Amino acid sequence: MNSAVTLGGTFAQPHIDNGIDYLRGLHDISSEAQEQYINLFERGHGELNKSVSSLLDWYSNNSGHTDVAVAAVRSAVSAANSAFENVHKTARQVANIADASVKAATSASTRAIDSATQSSRKKAA
Repeated sequence: MNSAVTLGGTFAQPHIDNGIDYLRGLHDISSEAQEQYINLFERGHGELNKSVSSLLDWYSNNSGHTDVAVAAVRSAVSAANSAFENVHKTARQVANIADASVKAATSASTRAIDSATQSSRKKAA
């Protein structure tokens, strides 16, 4: 009976390792896609800021008595950018924590499976 458990563990181990490797690969792909989306959003956000700033400069130079209105819009854009930076930093921190958690869980699962397999082999012997 013990040899059957050991034999089953021996056959299952490569499949378990392949499953863990597959899940790691999926996590890596997901992390890379997330990073690319963030970079794309950041570039778009930067271009939008440049466009708004250029528009405000043009409007300020081509119309009279708009200093207060332009200053108010610039202040609102600055506040929005500040909020964006805070959200962006928080999102990165959450992503880093999630990444570390997945890596720790994968490592712990691998160690637990290895330990259980070794324990089964010792009992069979």
